[in-house]
Amino acid sequence: MNRQIVRALGVAFLFALSAGVQAQQANAAPGNCQRCHDAGLPLPETHPKVKGASIVECAACHASQAGQAKPYPLASRLHRAHVKVALDCTTCHAYAPGTHFAVLGHQGNLGALDAEQYEMVRKAMASWANSPWLAATHGNKQNLSCGACHQSQPIPDDNETVVNKQCVACHGNYDKLASLTRAKLKNPEINPHSSHLGPEIACTVCHQGHRESKPYCLNCHTNFEMPIPGAAAELAAPAAGK
Repeated sequence: MNRQIVRALGVAFLFALSAGVQAQQANAAPGNCQRCHDAGLPLPETHPKVKGASIVECAACHASQAGQAKPYPLASRLHRAHVKVALDCTTCHAYAPGTHFAVLGHQGNLGALDAEQYEMVRKAMASWANSPWLAATHGNKQNLSCGACHQSQPIPDDNETVVNKQCVACHGNYDKLASLTRAKLKNPEINPHSSHLGPEIACTVCHQGHRESKPYCLNCHTNFEMPIPGAAAELAAPAAGK
């Protein structure tokens, strides 16, 4: 058999295999985990046996916690694993642009996202699942999902009012933060949580969930070294104000 025939047969085989996979996925119902997990659901060993093969089955035991500021391991682990493999949201979510976005098998509407907002959420989820920023820190270390910071507001307002309120609710007010920060600095007089700007400055002026965090003070005090979580490597190194 000459090389051209072998090459032609190889191409035909790969085309048939690809077409078969696409057909299988096209015929699979939304939310069907066996679409990818042919061997069964990849559940923890201690998890009770699940008869179904759909994300809808989870709703029987796992109630939705959308908008709640507490750890939600189910949502966090599911999203992290599937976002990292670029699974489309509509595998587990029902989505109608501008009107409806919900979890399959659950009642209620998580938000009326248009196409642009939908892409914003997709990018935010990617940075929450796998990035050096604060959103990923909260998700990976504490199993906090979107609602912990955003509540039931999928797209923050320009002032990020809801997010700032949640920062204080979880981490404490400026007096508490000033005390915690002072204990970590070699020079306690240079304390970002106890400055001449006062407590009116919003948390998100410095702390960002889905991009690099930067101390606002450095816009004027360029000679300061101020460590901050979620900063670039050169700022995240252990240092103190001089």
